[in-house]
Amino acid sequence: MADDSEDDRFFIRTVLCEHPKLGLVAEVSSGEETIAYLSGTGIYGNREEYPFPDLLLLDLKMPGFTDYDVLGWLQQQSFPNLKV
Repeated sequence: MADDSEDDRFFIRTVLCEHPKLGLVAEVSSGEETIAYLSGTGIYGNREEYPFPDLLLLDLKMPGFTDYDVLGWLQQQSFPNLKV
């Protein structure tokens, strides 16, 4: 989940934790962190600790590196099983 609002992340996390077939693998709070996580760079280099997600919940209005920047970056990547 990529969202700059701690409140929004709390509510989404609460709902996801109640669903038996869904699990939250990570939370990031910026576009830069989203790209670092998905690319497995920096602190996110260990895929056992930071597994690659099947689904990315992406906030539409993040400051700095925006959702549109992340979406543009994703179009240049090869993550065929990632749903956004």
